[in-house]
Amino acid sequence: MSISNDPPGPLDVDPELVRGAIALMSRDWDSAEALDTAMLEHAGDAMLVRRLRDWIPEIFGLVLVARAYSLNLPTTFQAKTAEGQWLSFEFKVEPLVATAGPMAAAMLHAKADQPAFQKLASQSSTMVVIAKAEAAGVSPNGGSLAGPALIGVPADIYLPPRQGFWQRLFGR
Repeated sequence: MSISNDPPGPLDVDPELVRGAIALMSRDWDSAEALDTAMLEHAGDAMLVRRLRDWIPEIFGLVLVARAYSLNLPTTFQAKTAEGQWLSFEFKVEPLVATAGPMAAAMLHAKADQPAFQKLASQSSTMVVIAKAEAAGVSPNGGSLAGPALIGVPADIYLPPRQGFWQRLFGR
């Protein structure tokens, strides 16, 4: 395990906050709005809530697919810019993938956590694609999956900060 002295990045999320979000999202709620309210109280930031709500199911779905099927898993995802252009990014630019992935794997292997794991995984676009393939009589084994296309999370948060003219000119 390597330890970094680098300060946290702007997208980094405390693992305990992710654990709490997983617990909230695993519960039954009267409405999506009630869950969003609880998530906002928990996370304190609307964009962070959006990231948690979009990414956690996708991560759980990918962990389940990796365990249950023999196929090529995605290494990228897509998000749309403010101008409406879709961009591809490697999973490594979203810290939630590295944080929630091991949590999802641990829940998959813990018998007591199976209902919560299944609930979250079933909400992923990945599992929707797998279910449609199986319903059509097509085995996903041997195939390839595209990464998720995020609708609620803007691509702009994954782009490097723009530098001003003088910074570009002098590299500062």
